[in-house]
Amino acid sequence: MKYEVSKKGSSVTFKFETYEQAADFCYMYVMSMHVKGDRFPELSIREISE
Repeated sequence: MKYEVSKKGSSVTFKFETYEQAADFCYMYVMSMHVKGDRFPELSIREISE
């Protein structure tokens, strides 16, 4: 399985080979957005098959 991360209200998605990679990306994204003032960006991780 692969995993796809998307942000609520955006059509941009990011694909990862493992759930851990997707979760690490989400963590880093949330931390970087927090610095910019967006305290709680809504991200979702879902399984995809390719």
